[in-house]
Amino acid sequence: MAIAKRGAAEPAELEKLAAEYNVSQVDLCGGNAMDAGAFSEEWEQGWNSHNLGLILGHYRDDIVFHSKKAIPLLGSGEIVGKEALGKYWSAALDQQPDLHFRVQDVFEGYRMLVISYWNHRGILAAETLYFDDAGLVFQAAACHRSSEG
Repeated sequence: MAIAKRGAAEPAELEKLAAEYNVSQVDLCGGNAMDAGAFSEEWEQGWNSHNLGLILGHYRDDIVFHSKKAIPLLGSGEIVGKEALGKYWSAALDQQPDLHFRVQDVFEGYRMLVISYWNHRGILAAETLYFDDAGLVFQAAACHRSSEG
């Protein structure tokens, strides 16, 4: 029996196949149960609204986030936990009230996405997001062109 591809099976059918093959429904969908285009649109809208509730809604409570940009604010490039990440992003948004992102491209991988985007300063950046079975981000990293620092 062939494994169902994303969008080819109803949820009940995926659940049955997952049980039969002892794998997660995410694995049956090629590792990404979510719609990458829709996710990236929500991600962009969340950031452009500056609404931390919308932004943080994609992340697990135990998120581990890496960014070189965090070092000047926090003294570390690694942020652990949704609460700490929210505090960091709140401070960053306060310092950049004109912050705006425009998604350039989205790359799909196994249980992961890379979103490349332009920021409000015209700098190209990318965020790599790793997803759990529930579709929440448990690890992420942001990278910016070296000219941005």
